[in-house]
Amino acid sequence: MVIAGILARMGLPGVQRVIERGHKQTAQSVLTAIYTAERTYFFRTGAYVELLLDAPPAKWRQIGMDDPNATPSGAVAYAVSTTTCGAPPCFVAIADRKPIDGSLTLSIRDSQLFSDSWPI
Repeated sequence: MVIAGILARMGLPGVQRVIERGHKQTAQSVLTAIYTAERTYFFRTGAYVELLLDAPPAKWRQIGMDDPNATPSGAVAYAVSTTTCGAPPCFVAIADRKPIDGSLTLSIRDSQLFSDSWPI
């Protein structure tokens, strides 16, 4: 029993790394989908849609997406800002994860440049 506990404790950081890598890959996919949806909406209307954390599902549907914050896990929070990105029209979409040891952020801009403070 003691040996099993030691082995489990040794393997835990590896498992946590795999889980975080999965969250990051999912966040990258969702941000890429947000980028595509916002750019498509912009080409149709000439504007981007601001989608704050508490945006209703109908607002997300304006850009043709389901609300990614409505997932059961809630591991990552997504938002789109049109006011903190510089000269309009612009947007920055943010994926934010707050595990026990701090905040991990991944973002994509209207120029499709990723910013990453997610060290996995």
